[in-house]
Amino acid sequence: MKGTTDVRKRGYLKKIKNSRKRYYVLRLDSEAGPGRLECYDNEKKFNQNGQPRSVIQLSDCHKVTEISNDKHQYCLGFYTNDDCYGLYAESAEELESWRVAAEEVKNPKHHKSRSNENIWQVTLSDRGIAKSKQLAGAYNLELLPMEMKLCRLGSANTKQPLILKYSSIRRCGHSDSYFFIETGRSSCIGPGELWMDVDDKAIAELIHEKALA
Repeated sequence: MKGTTDVRKRGYLKKIKNSRKRYYVLRLDSEAGPGRLECYDNEKKFNQNGQPRSVIQLSDCHKVTEISNDKHQYCLGFYTNDDCYGLYAESAEELESWRVAAEEVKNPKHHKSRSNENIWQVTLSDRGIAKSKQLAGAYNLELLPMEMKLCRLGSANTKQPLILKYSSIRRCGHSDSYFFIETGRSSCIGPGELWMDVDDKAIAELIHEKALA
């Protein structure tokens, strides 16, 4: 597999223009090149070190933002001086996760350093207690000595961080690219499960290990 240390986010999205499903990879600035969005035919081509079909340098984009479209609901536009490269996701949570990641690649100095090994961007899935409490969306997950903290991402966010004491968590685990916890009645959100998508099975396992440490 091609080096992934500079990968910020990867996964399938569809082009607004023709609804073709492609595999996209957001890369951070590194020795291998500037921050960019790469497009591959599929995940297999990426894993086999194939050349991307196309590349958008994020420094060439004067804006990356959610856009409206008559046919598709969750759309993201990469605006260059000449064009708007439009993609769409399957859910609002997935769209917000890609938007935040793209902004981080585009403006790394405006975002918290990724050197803190106990902070990850996660997407709370719209299931379980996250659905009943309307908590689904993109967050920064931080593991602290006595608690874990979830800070919702997005420029319009004004909500206080969600603080979950370890003493109120019954169990935690990981499955594929998800890290999950089960909270008890003493939790600030009550009993239930929270499922957090971190886009990578290895990262989900790492968070699980650190949460148990």
